Amino acid sequence: MNGRARITITMTDDTQLLSEVVVIGYGTQRREAVTGSVSSMQGNTLQEVQTGNVTSALAGRIAGVNIQQSSSKPGADMQIHIRGTRSLTGSNDPLVVLDGIPFAGNLGDINPNDIKNIDILKDASATSIYGSRGANGVIIVTTNKGSKGQKAKVTYDGYLGFKTLYSRYPMMNGDELYQLRKDAGVYAEILETGEILPTMGSDERLGVNTDWQDLMFSTAMTMNHNVGITGGTDKSSYNFGMGYIKDESLLPDQDYSRITLRASLDQQIGKYMRFGLTTDNNYNVTNGQNLGMYNSLALSPLIDPWNEDGSWKPIVRSIADNY
Repeated sequence: MNGRARITITMTDDTQLLSEVVVIGYGTQRREAVTGSVSSMQGNTLQEVQTGNVTSALAGRIAGVNIQQSSSKPGADMQIHIRGTRSLTGSNDPLVVLDGIPFAGNLGDINPNDIKNIDILKDASATSIYGSRGANGVIIVTTNKGSKGQKAKVTYDGYLGFKTLYSRYPMMNGDELYQLRKDAGVYAEILETGEILPTMGSDERLGVNTDWQDLMFSTAMTMNHNVGITGGTDKSSYNFGMGYIKDESLLPDQDYSRITLRASLDQQIGKYMRFGLTTDNNYNVTNGQNLGMYNSLALSPLIDPWNEDGSWKPIVRSIADNY
């Protein structure tokens, strides 16, 4: 014996990943048999982001899927591009399939709390399943279903939050605007009363510094409430869910509210017949989408918005009426 020990190492195959099942457009396949690019995300992962919009929860979390916010207004749709832009003039929106049926609405109309998982088909293989509609990619949404033999379970999920202004627009105050005009030669004369010759209306006065952003922006509220009932018997399963979301803007009278109602029922009738029903309903209201900030920001800071009796001046009331 020379003091050496022999060690025999045997490596065994681990086929766990290859045996995983992937949901695709026409059913399920083993992962090793899938040639196209498929990304998946579970519903509980989506709910980690407290938002009532599915697209907000997906943003930046799936490779090859670019989600951009087109507007900061509440309820605004988000642009979804899968693997870039394919058309210069046509639509680049992917096809949304909800529980096996093409969905006529937007992805943001679906309540995230109703989603079991999302599968995204990214490449051209989706066209073999859905035709030309899948040319921009396909987003397959599977919603929650009840389980046979499960006792009835009631769930509630909700949150309440407040929004404040993150950053102001860099606007001049009254003194800075007056000095800029004076240096530019706008004021050819200064009256003995100390008033300047107005350029934006007779209400302009020296020594006035009105911050119109203080009058325009306010603290906003956002809330989301969801109630669900799921269960089943030996021959049936059911799942009901209702959600309510309200998202207010920092601008007055600009908000978005949505009510979603979803129900699924699966009933075994006899030995050879099974009856099922799935319904998805969405009612949303958007207020103040035509509102903008330009009219308020363009007002001169040399204008005092208040009358001596504390009421709004006519120029301010005309702006407020637009809100």
